[in-house]
Amino acid sequence: MTTFHVPLVGSHFRPPAKALLASLPAGHPLELRPEPSNPYDPNAIAVYLDAHTLPPEAKEELVNTLDGSGFDLDDLYEQRDFHVGYMAREHAAEHHVNIKEAIHEIKEDSFASGEGPFADGLEAKLSFSGAGNYLIAFNI
Repeated sequence: MTTFHVPLVGSHFRPPAKALLASLPAGHPLELRPEPSNPYDPNAIAVYLDAHTLPPEAKEELVNTLDGSGFDLDDLYEQRDFHVGYMAREHAAEHHVNIKEAIHEIKEDSFASGEGPFADGLEAKLSFSGAGNYLIAFNI
């Protein structure tokens, strides 16, 4: 297995994703879900966060951060799975397309057989670049 670190993008289009991500430590669990019906990228990989996995210190920080955003902690727990962005579509690095295709293939094989690493998605973790940008760390 190989560990990949790929940028997470688009969180600013999915309120309150930026507040959620900003409150989380490196290593927090995420889930990758293929979106073959995505009209912009049939190889799109959506990134989700389960609100029930928020650590206590993140909850305390979010109470203040979410104030005035139209969301509160009750909303987060009610929705549970939050779409926080996408795996970056890297034009400069062709291997990212291959990673996305591999994730789609793994998902299709798991779905067809009813077994495998994907129930709903592939496990991933939140990571950060040296510049503090959000990354998705996962193994395939």
